[in-house]
Amino acid sequence: MMSKQAKIYTFGFNMVCRKFMRNNIACVFKEIADTKRTYLAQWYLDTPAIIPSDTYARWNRLQRLLYKAIWYYVGHFGEFEQIFPIPDVARRVVDICRPYPYRIGTYRPDFLIDRSGQIKICEIGARFPLNGYFMSGISEYIGTCNYPYVSYLERPEYERFLHYLFDYWGRFERLCVLKSADKPCDIKYYTPFFEALGIPVHVLSPEQIKPSSPELANCAVVNELNQYDMERLDDETLHAIAASNALNDMRTIFLIHDKRFLAVLSDAHFQSQCLEEDDIAFLRPYLIPTYTRLQNPELWHDARRQKDGWVLKHALLGKSEQVYVGCTCSEEEWEGVFASPLIEAMVLQPFIRQQRLDSTIGEHIYSDFVVGTLLCFDDCFLGPGIFRTSSFEVTNRVDDRKMAACFTDNYSGFADRFIL
Repeated sequence: MMSKQAKIYTFGFNMVCRKFMRNNIACVFKEIADTKRTYLAQWYLDTPAIIPSDTYARWNRLQRLLYKAIWYYVGHFGEFEQIFPIPDVARRVVDICRPYPYRIGTYRPDFLIDRSGQIKICEIGARFPLNGYFMSGISEYIGTCNYPYVSYLERPEYERFLHYLFDYWGRFERLCVLKSADKPCDIKYYTPFFEALGIPVHVLSPEQIKPSSPELANCAVVNELNQYDMERLDDETLHAIAASNALNDMRTIFLIHDKRFLAVLSDAHFQSQCLEEDDIAFLRPYLIPTYTRLQNPELWHDARRQKDGWVLKHALLGKSEQVYVGCTCSEEEWEGVFASPLIEAMVLQPFIRQQRLDSTIGEHIYSDFVVGTLLCFDDCFLGPGIFRTSSFEVTNRVDDRKMAACFTDNYSGFADRFIL
């Protein structure tokens, strides 16, 4: 029965069946969320992040400006190689994609909260396209269950995401996941979700992907490959992926996930090419100035000598890998990065003094830094994603807790620092 329902939705026979399938999608997601909620909730702070309507509206505008900037950059990246030079191995992949229509897909700006309460985008995740989306839906569900005393605004973002995801793919008969050795976090949530809807799921390693792979035909593709996986594929296989119904487009992965795009995004000339003056003024407070090795050699020299004011990040990696916060590094470690060939793969950002949130989980007291995520899908803002908290300035390094988001304009009784 489930398989027939899934097929009715994907081929859109009539609006009644489509509405039924949309309701079924929401029900199946809630069933899966229920199986995870009790286990995951033990790491959630007792106080949620409060998202008032005016904050949501500002973030919605921020997403629209990022969409414009991304779209412009992908079409004009060659004009900005004095900031972000495209390596030959990446250029080969991007060039193979040129004949195919471009869709941005998903992108996730991660942000810090500075001591004034301003959010600052520290990176944009565009690899592993469903990471954070399913988990954020579960987090949203945890929030509605854990904080029944909050007067909620009706904003079921996870349902909007699920509907947008199916609309993005359109007609498909099965799901094909292209999976590398990396472990995308949300795969353990979305594969049982699709299977519960009666949609077959096939997982292919890089070695199993062939130009004639039947799994790529008439299916929705989740491209979980990292850049190194794709660079090793032959041209014919890359063409097959580019021509498939894939999320994300390889151009998004190679050009936007790379932290050197943040240096382009911070550049005044680039901003003037794709945004209006009032939009630029709105965007700038959200950005952390980012520099590649081709920019400001004097700044890089100063950062080498004065580590406490700077952060080094590997341009391609995620999950806080090879992130060096100067004030937490020894002189030897900091100098070792600058003295090694690794420095050429780094971007430089000023260190942002972050706000701490004091909260509890049961009887345990924590004073944590917070990293939030904005969930974006093409030109659609899907609300804030999961909030991660940690006693260390870089999450995932020492400890890792979570904070649910609550949408409400009735936030009396909450400390100001929890109101974003």
